[in-house]
Amino acid sequence: MKEQKSSFKMFFTIGLLLLIFIGAFVVIKTAGASVEDGLLKVKGIYGVNIPISEIREVKKLETLPSLGVRRVNGIGLGPIKIGYFRYKELGPVKLCILKNEAPYILVITDEQKVLIGLGKEKNEELYNKLRDNL
Repeated sequence: MKEQKSSFKMFFTIGLLLLIFIGAFVVIKTAGASVEDGLLKVKGIYGVNIPISEIREVKKLETLPSLGVRRVNGIGLGPIKIGYFRYKELGPVKLCILKNEAPYILVITDEQKVLIGLGKEKNEELYNKLRDNL
């Protein structure tokens, strides 16, 4: 009887860890951003479509704000940050940071702020597309 309980606990723990790993993998792999059909499309479970006409400002940030950051809802695994975060300097921000490489792209609308980090080359490409369409 004791062996059955031990086996159950072990399989339950392994199953739970596997489920968490698969969930995190799916969230990370489906995240991204692009400019298509007059929209900034931030993809993934925390995705959003922002009409280019609603974007007030696009900024390059060489570093992420480091003071007073708090995850509200989302994933924060080392350099990967996806979801809703609150920064002391910026206030509430939706993050899609997949790589810890500057420059990061901060998109500001009247309704929200979105901070994107897909890697240096992809960030530069996205920034240029946004600037060309503004």
